[in-house]
Amino acid sequence: MTADAMQTITSTDGAPIAYWRSGSGPPLVLVHGSISDRTAWALVQPALEQRFTVYAMHRRGREGSAAGPHTMQQEFEDVASAVDAVGEPVHLAGHSFGAVCSVEATRLTSNVRSLTLYEPPSLGGAGAGLVANAAREFVRQGRGEDVISTFLTQAIQLTDEQVGLIRASPVWPHMVGLAGSLAEELAASEDYRFDASRFAGLAIPVLLLAGADSPQRACEVIDALAKVLPNTERRDLAGERHMAMLSSPDLFVSEVVRFIESVEE
Repeated sequence: MTADAMQTITSTDGAPIAYWRSGSGPPLVLVHGSISDRTAWALVQPALEQRFTVYAMHRRGREGSAAGPHTMQQEFEDVASAVDAVGEPVHLAGHSFGAVCSVEATRLTSNVRSLTLYEPPSLGGAGAGLVANAAREFVRQGRGEDVISTFLTQAIQLTDEQVGLIRASPVWPHMVGLAGSLAEELAASEDYRFDASRFAGLAIPVLLLAGADSPQRACEVIDALAKVLPNTERRDLAGERHMAMLSSPDLFVSEVVRFIESVEE
């Protein structure tokens, strides 16, 4: 993954938000999910850079961006601030938690030309605060691995075998290092409730991505959006679940490029 040096923009509340710029072509802003950072795009970014100027941002709690407790509204404003800093309408793509932030950012900026959402989760709900407090306590005890394992099995609903493969991979220590930011994201989402009807007037083209093998729970938000958005398409990625950009990067890139190029025509 090639990129210029880290740059920062200032979000609405004055907080720094880091991003890395690479490639050339129409601007594409990438927003990663939980237990990840810009490296979530490492396998797809080289191909995307061939067609787009890629802006891979770091959400709060990652290198160069603000850390500590925050609100969901601040997360949304961070993405909108990153979009506006580009200086022209952008294609915006978000994964998981980052997909929630991305669709919410469209209510704060008019500079989004198209939107790609990959399995935004249904956040908050009963017990979210208790889970966040437990995650914070695990982090305090140095039990980051327990935080990540529990999140992968209960929130993302990966199988024990799939979690085992991740634990044995080089990305595992990196994920564990983000346990603290995950705890803060869980806390921020405690009072958030997604309401698809709020986006019924969103006229820009929207691509809704899901893994064909993902559990139904992972598709609740995009199913709701598909019913209200006036200009959208739904694509299920064959044989995939929540992390196609890592498990099938060529498939992920082909869908994103196809969609954005159709918007550019």
